[in-house]
Amino acid sequence: MDRDVETSDARECESESSRTPTANPSVTWKAWVVRFLTVTTVAAVCVVALSYLRFGSPWPAVVYLQGRSFYVEKPPSDLGVVRDDDEAKATFVVYNMSSTDYNVVGTNSDCSCVRIEDLPVRIPRWSKGEVRFRIKPGGEGREKRTIGIYTDCPSFVSAYANVEYACIAR
Repeated sequence: MDRDVETSDARECESESSRTPTANPSVTWKAWVVRFLTVTTVAAVCVVALSYLRFGSPWPAVVYLQGRSFYVEKPPSDLGVVRDDDEAKATFVVYNMSSTDYNVVGTNSDCSCVRIEDLPVRIPRWSKGEVRFRIKPGGEGREKRTIGIYTDCPSFVSAYANVEYACIAR
């Protein structure tokens, strides 16, 4: 009889030791969050690195993913103070993110005081170019102008930029 008791006690010990420990739900959740954050961080770094390699910065990559092929990067938004007998000069950096070359052939503005220099400007495919312009103010005060840049592309590709300046009398 003593043997039977010992045997049953041994079976209980064996069955308890052979059980797999149950996972703590909070530990599993924390490990999942760490894995998720690691994977998303690595993916984000890869996306930013590829956008720098392909486009030179992340913003043209975002514009390209939006489906646009022509982009004005960081237009000079504030030209400062300009005397009424002087001209303000600035430069647009324009990206061509298509497989064909573009020529900037014209501009449009809400004021006749805006002039683009050196037209047409050729912008090769997958590269950038500079478009220079001048503003000859017509009166005093702070003004804001919208400038449109147009290409010779059959699908009428264009881009817009806003500029501001303050004109003072001489």
